[in-house]
Amino acid sequence: MSTFQNWLDTTGATQGCITYRWNQAKKSPVPKLTLVSFETLNDFISSSDKRVTATERNELLRHRRRAALKRFLR
Repeated sequence: MSTFQNWLDTTGATQGCITYRWNQAKKSPVPKLTLVSFETLNDFISSSDKRVTATERNELLRHRRRAALKRFLR
């Protein structure tokens, strides 16, 4: 099974919040969120969006965690 490179992961959480920001942006559009079932996901995602394997996705998440720790645990 593949997933998308820039995916929002819940990491198992069933509730929470999503925050967004634009640093030094000329515009600040409000994102539009749509809840869809996993079965219909491909109807909403462009076929040109980069997909990655589960192994590749895990490595991306590992890299992000290391970068966040490096940034915040000074």
